[in-house]
Amino acid sequence: MIPLFSVIVPLFNKEAYIVETLRSIMNQSCQDFELIVVDDCSTDNSLKLVKSLQIPTIRIICHKTNKGLSATRNTGALQAKGELITMLDADDRWHHDFLSSIAKMVVDFPKASIFGTGFNEIYSNGKKIWAKPKIPFLKENSSFIIRDFFKNSLGMPLYCMSSVAYKKTTLEEVEGFDENIKYSEDIDFFIKINLKYTSAYHCAPLSDVRVGGSEQMTVVKLTHQLLPDLDKYEAGNAQNTSFVRYLNFKRYMYAMRYRQSGAYDHFYQLRKNTNKQMLTFRQLILLHSPKPIYNLIRFVKKQALYLGIRLTSFD
Repeated sequence: MIPLFSVIVPLFNKEAYIVETLRSIMNQSCQDFELIVVDDCSTDNSLKLVKSLQIPTIRIICHKTNKGLSATRNTGALQAKGELITMLDADDRWHHDFLSSIAKMVVDFPKASIFGTGFNEIYSNGKKIWAKPKIPFLKENSSFIIRDFFKNSLGMPLYCMSSVAYKKTTLEEVEGFDENIKYSEDIDFFIKINLKYTSAYHCAPLSDVRVGGSEQMTVVKLTHQLLPDLDKYEAGNAQNTSFVRYLNFKRYMYAMRYRQSGAYDHFYQLRKNTNKQMLTFRQLILLHSPKPIYNLIRFVKKQALYLGIRLTSFD
C-alpha cells in the first residue's frame, strides 16, 4: 500500500536534537507515512541515536561521502514512495497535528500542489516566536489558497522547509534541489515550485524551527557565490511585479548577510544592484547606515528577540 506521506529527515551531526525530532514525527495524529532518515556521514552520535530508537518502519540511508544538504534531500526524495513528500530538518520538530492538517488541505484544495503551515522560531535561549507572515488577522487558524506566494512572502516567509509538503510529482518536475547551491537552497527550491504550482496554506504555527545555530552563513560560503541566481529568475519573469519585488527583497537580505559577515566588496556590489525604490524606509536605513549605527541596531534587535519581541524592517 502506498503511504500518503514520505517523511524525509536529512541528518548531519544533530545528536542533541535528533531524538526529539523523530519522536515528534512518530507522535503525529496522522500515521499514514513512511519515515526515511538520510545520514550525510555524521561524525557524532546522531546515527547511533537514530538506531537506538528501534523504530520498526524506519528506513535509514547512509551516504558514503558527505554531499551536503541539497544532495541529502534529493537522496531521500528518490527513495520516497508516498504521494506527498515532506522534510523535517534534524533539529526541528512538528506539532502533533502537522501531518493531519496537511492531509486535510490535500482534500480541501485538490488543485494545489504545495501545502504549507506557519512555523515558530526557537532561539538559543529557548524563546519561541511565531514567524508570522503578512496575513490578515481574520485568516489565522484557517486554511486557504495562496493567490500570490511571492507577495505574501515579503518579510517573513509563509512556510519553511520543515513546515511544507508537496506532491511527489511536483518535486520530480522541478528536478529537486540544486546541489550546487550551498546557501539558500531552500529559497531556490521555493522559487522554482511556486513559479509553477499553487500553494495551500494553514495559517498557524505547526512546526518549531531552531535558528541561530552553527549552520549560519559564513564568509567562505558567501564569497564563493554559491547563492541562487536571482538575476536568471528575474530575466525570465520580468513582467511578474510581485516576483521581481520578492527577488529584490532577497538581494537586500543577501547584502545584509554580506555586511554581517564582513564581506564588504560583495556587500557594496549587491547594494548597488538592489532597487532602492522597492525597499521600505527601515530597510534603506539599514542598508546605508554607518557601521556603528548598524551594529547598534543589530544589538537592539538581538536583545529584543531574547525578550520575545521581534523588531523587523519589513513594514
